[in-house]
Amino acid sequence: MLDGYRVVVQLSDIGGPETGGRYTRKRWRVTKLEQNGNAVEVELRPDNNAFKPRLSGTDFSGTDGDPRVVAEFLEFVA
Repeated sequence: MLDGYRVVVQLSDIGGPETGGRYTRKRWRVTKLEQNGNAVEVELRPDNNAFKPRLSGTDFSGTDGDPRVVAEFLEFVA
């Protein structure tokens, strides 16, 4: 599970379809679990407090304007 990890997220609801939306870095936080331990709801928290967290189900396929997790963020390369 990626709880607490930083992830790269594609925001398909922002920007035109020809550009694929915008990308941002968020911290993944599980907010609701099923009894079997599977994540049902996830909060994507920005490191920048000027932006609000995004709450979503675990279908991060990018359909219907939902964010799409495309990678785990590891480090900046200088």
